[in-house]
Amino acid sequence: MDDKRINSRYHAAYPLDFSYDVRTKIKIQIKEDQGALQKKHAAFSQNISTDGLCFVSKYKLHKGDALHLELFLPGSDKAIGMEGEVRWSKTVLDDKIHKSKYNTGVKLLSVDGQSVPDTVCFDSTYHVAWSIVLERVFNTYKFILKKNKDDCTPLEDF
Repeated sequence: MDDKRINSRYHAAYPLDFSYDVRTKIKIQIKEDQGALQKKHAAFSQNISTDGLCFVSKYKLHKGDALHLELFLPGSDKAIGMEGEVRWSKTVLDDKIHKSKYNTGVKLLSVDGQSVPDTVCFDSTYHVAWSIVLERVFNTYKFILKKNKDDCTPLEDF
């Protein structure tokens, strides 16, 4: 029998900690020991979770680098400020330009000054993990959708 569902279904036997595909512009800066910030570098997010972010950049980062990040969601004029630490960075070749880029995973420590670990929670009813990271990103999208209600495409037409 063919499954005609549009959206995936998740069984709630185990806790779920989703990684959401969020592709948007980011500005990254390495924080020096005294807290001073280095030059800004452009990046593009790949996905985001309760306490992490993955992005691609032309700039090589190293495990342990402390970062200040600004996440710019489409349609919003205010960046979401984040602090984090590089957990891994992998080189990938961009075939279009024949140059290396770097996929980087960051553990997020704070969002707009609020501690991420203090906000990570598990909803036992829906079996989903949540945090200030997801709250800020999805609330911003919700605000943008309300602002652009006429441009919102019904899911069945998508």
